[in-house]
Amino acid sequence: MSITALIVDDSRSIREVIRRIIRISGFGPVRCIDAVNGKEGLEILSREKVDVVLTGIHMPEMGGLEMLAEMRKQATLQNLPVVVVASDAGLRRVKSAADLGCGKFIRKPFYPEEIKKALADAGQFKEAGQNERVETDIDAVDF
Repeated sequence: MSITALIVDDSRSIREVIRRIIRISGFGPVRCIDAVNGKEGLEILSREKVDVVLTGIHMPEMGGLEMLAEMRKQATLQNLPVVVVASDAGLRRVKSAADLGCGKFIRKPFYPEEIKKALADAGQFKEAGQNERVETDIDAVDF
């Protein structure tokens, strides 16, 4: 069974770091889709089946919290697990995200283990079994 993660952030390097963390975390096959802002993220969600969303907050056109608010208005996206990854982790911001149904708020800079734990807590991600081939590129990781 393959899992699909939507990574929404205007920073290409942050999207790549999160993708690499997912790849080396020992989960089974995971397909990652990128979006540069909340508007693009919503467009992807309208046509793709996604199992979890990882999003930043401040992005051009539409930020992560605005995207999350729009997601929660749609019956098919109301229970989709969302992890917010942001440097703006003040109490008000974290509470706003939680009120919108954010399952986990991770402060930048983050440790890879924080992303792995948030995905495991989302319920869709499990460690790969012995018979599952997990593609890792640990030697290519440069963070």
